[in-house]
Amino acid sequence: MIIAYQNGNIIGVVEIYDNTCLISKIAITELSKLYLLERFYGKVIGYNLMNKAEKEILKNGYAEFNLEVYINNERAISFYERQGDVSIVNVVYPIESNTYENLVMNKVLSLKNTNVQYRLK
Repeated sequence: MIIAYQNGNIIGVVEIYDNTCLISKIAITELSKLYLLERFYGKVIGYNLMNKAEKEILKNGYAEFNLEVYINNERAISFYERQGDVSIVNVVYPIESNTYENLVMNKVLSLKNTNVQYRLK
């Protein structure tokens, strides 16, 4: 977990952990939380939290990560798209009598540490 502070107060947090990709079933890092106090929106703090999380993901040997975001959270989806995340699938979670649809997004950080070989022809 990476925490942003201002004057000793928590103003934002990002959490990452190892998981299994819903699509490929391979080990991948998941960005599970990115929270920021609303009054700090648009002040690059969210961007800085993402940047620090991405560096940590690379340091841990992963070249990409997934995240889930509520399908109607247009502000968050737009933020992630600006950071280079791309939508890969929608998932629906039934909880009691309700269903909640999330968008799974993915971002490739580096071509290092992958099992894919590239050749110039």
